[in-house]
Amino acid sequence: CGVLAKQFENCDFVEINKAFAWFYKNYPEATRHTFSKPNVKVHFADGRTFTQRQNKKYDLIMNNVSQPVFFGACKLFTTEYMKLAKAKLSENGVFVTWISSSMGSEGMKGLIKAMHQNFKFCGLAQCSGSSYVLAGSDHPLQFRVPQSFTADNNLSKDLELWGFPYETREFINSKLLSMNIFAKLSTNLLTTWQTNTDLWPIIEFAQRDQIDFIILQMEKLNWNTIKDPVSGELISKEKFLCRFIDYSRHFPLGMTYLFLQTRGASPDYFKNLPEWFAEQIKLRKLEPVDYLMALATLFKQVKMPTYEYEALKELCLLKPMYFESHYRLSQLAPFLGKKKEATDYAYKAFLIWPYWD
Repeated sequence: CGVLAKQFENCDFVEINKAFAWFYKNYPEATRHTFSKPNVKVHFADGRTFTQRQNKKYDLIMNNVSQPVFFGACKLFTTEYMKLAKAKLSENGVFVTWISSSMGSEGMKGLIKAMHQNFKFCGLAQCSGSSYVLAGSDHPLQFRVPQSFTADNNLSKDLELWGFPYETREFINSKLLSMNIFAKLSTNLLTTWQTNTDLWPIIEFAQRDQIDFIILQMEKLNWNTIKDPVSGELISKEKFLCRFIDYSRHFPLGMTYLFLQTRGASPDYFKNLPEWFAEQIKLRKLEPVDYLMALATLFKQVKMPTYEYEALKELCLLKPMYFESHYRLSQLAPFLGKKKEATDYAYKAFLIWPYWD
């Protein structure tokens, strides 16, 4: 929101949860005082209803709603909503929505097909990891790095302070993947794809299919062999689902837990992981970073701090600008007698995110 507020004369931000107001009023520095600026207005409403009721035109409408696995959230990713949003765009307006591999292959196709039904051009850029944005318009898209991102601006200075290892303009340019993905998609191919619609929300079902895949993998094992790693008691199927499956939508903790149970936490356990990780990454199309965070969390739960420390170290190497892994290492290192490492990781955590206490 803070970035958008720098680019436009007037901004309407729509948030469905009123608890958000308490956050930005009590922690204004975390939002760059965005919501006290005269060009910004916050509306606590449902995004789709808000769009439908507007009489004015917008240069940009952006959908940044959380996971469309939820019934209501999914209704901001359908072809019907895009048609509604397009009617509220100015002549050269752009509609932006995010897309992720977590939506599954069919879900991603359904979203791209919905964009194709409503816009003549569609740009693609990477945000982070497997998260991307699609930008739709009826006019050819042009791309430039805004002045507010470059030299003599406090955003660039902040990035330098946090040890950001790239020149800002170069980094942003590197995120742009295509100015028009439709040029690479044949009409014949697009006709074979289903559209994400209000009545048939493919994205919602595709995300649930990811969970079903985990359950299918687990059902190949004997549930009676799965034990609680702390108490040693057998875990029922229902309890296992309750404790691990929902979290596994984001980090495959359930799958890692199964691996721990079937192979045991022997001294060479950590060395045996890469082959299994590679297999699961291929099957579920997830990032190695996700697995390492899941692994570190698992080791924390089963009170194996040495393994937790090693997993977090690997995570820092894979994702050097990730605050949480550096912070957790700074807290964990003193208990392992690693005082220097604790100081080093604490300092890096502060450079990445100066606002933590």
